[in-house]
Amino acid sequence: MSYQTLQTPSTSESSYEGSIDADLPDAAESMVIFDRYRGGDEAALNDLLERYQRRLHRIVRIKLGKRLRQHLESMDVVQEVNIVAARKFGEFEPQGKSSILNWLSRIALNQIRAKNDYFGAEKRNTELEVSLEVQRGPQAGAGAGHDVDDRLSPPERAWRKELREILDECMVELRPTYKNIILLRDYCGMSWREVIRETGHENEHAAQQHHRRAWIKLRRLVRPRLGELR
Repeated sequence: MSYQTLQTPSTSESSYEGSIDADLPDAAESMVIFDRYRGGDEAALNDLLERYQRRLHRIVRIKLGKRLRQHLESMDVVQEVNIVAARKFGEFEPQGKSSILNWLSRIALNQIRAKNDYFGAEKRNTELEVSLEVQRGPQAGAGAGHDVDDRLSPPERAWRKELREILDECMVELRPTYKNIILLRDYCGMSWREVIRETGHENEHAAQQHHRRAWIKLRRLVRPRLGELR
């Protein structure tokens, strides 16, 4: 595929962030499903895990990085996360709007660390040095979830899909601290208060500044793969 010749219906930089938001499930709807599960509806657990499958798959691909993806299928890791989550969901207590995804991401990170150790890297994989510090307590794209792409025209939908793929690949190339704050804020949907708690920033302004710098670096990586965006 030639990214240089990709036709782009929307080239505003806000579309970068929008492509990340597109498959983030609505937290209020997720809590309704969680309450069903807590009320004894076992089928609600599968519904909940399916809602987060697309987003979790993207996070796993980024956290695996290029090296581990030579040995592992991202979707296999997601399925392992689902198995662990299904076993432990009875212990989970949500503490914020991003709690479910953050909890699943923590399980994913533990799985990835185990795989990293298994494949015997000579030194610790730097992509795993900054962890997704989170609140404790089918196939890729199969989950229904919340997807604003459904409201877009076919050309815009295709553009968003390509942009998501390029963004995710460029995320792998960011230095760990930049990658981490974008994962926490944009991929996991944390509030600034949660981001501050997990990253140790002094205040919201400092966290936002770091986040802006991370996005500047990410856009610089993305632009050459799409052609010059204006």
